Amino acid sequence: MTSPAVADSESPSGAKQIKVIFGGLKQLPTLRNAVRARALSPLDALNFYSQGPAATNKLFLIQTESVTLNDQQIQAVGLIATVQAREQLSQEDALLSGMLAAKRITAKNRIAFNDLAATRQADAAYADYVLSPANLATYNAALAGSGTMMQSLAGIEQAIAASGLSAHVVTAGAKGCVVFAEEPVTSYRGFLGVDDRYSHAHWLYQHNGGVFLPPWGKIEQWLISVQHDQADIDRLIDNFAVFARAAGGPP
Repeated sequence: MTSPAVADSESPSGAKQIKVIFGGLKQLPTLRNAVRARALSPLDALNFYSQGPAATNKLFLIQTESVTLNDQQIQAVGLIATVQAREQLSQEDALLSGMLAAKRITAKNRIAFNDLAATRQADAAYADYVLSPANLATYNAALAGSGTMMQSLAGIEQAIAASGLSAHVVTAGAKGCVVFAEEPVTSYRGFLGVDDRYSHAHWLYQHNGGVFLPPWGKIEQWLISVQHDQADIDRLIDNFAVFARAAGGPP
């Protein structure tokens, strides 16, 4: 992005925005240290993080202004809207996870969540409007199963909150897992510190309930695919709820 070929091809506003992006990247170590020191609230940390994706999307839009839009470039703008919508959904997920873990919703959290949801809906509606039928079909196909994924995430997080387990959910696309630790695991040392007695017990509860997770690891992962239906999702959530009630409370 900083090569002469790229820099020379950018407009003044685009070059300025690139500097903004790199300036934000340089601040990430400071942000991480502040989070570790608990010097920032979860909401403030989320707001600082979200500036990076927002700055990148702004660069994309600046670049579209330097050309006369044709049908192909309009599709590119629609793609940018889908990227924004997915990023906002991820931020909603992060904010909701924090609220569930804290077992409370502040007024600021509620306003932030509503703002994210409203912006995501607007971006998704714009993408629906400008994308061609073929591109829209491709995008919708990539989202297949995302509804059940979010249902699985919400159901398990609710069971964690109700039982008092020291655990949290981590997702990556169609994959997800329950980490039996109060704090997010950010290093291999932290991973080694996860109490795998809970992981093994969870595996047995799922297996006895008809869900076969990858066997006998510290953190078993699930994968939701087109082969799974609503009954499969319900079974996973119900099994976890039974386990959580039995093993509730901090390790």
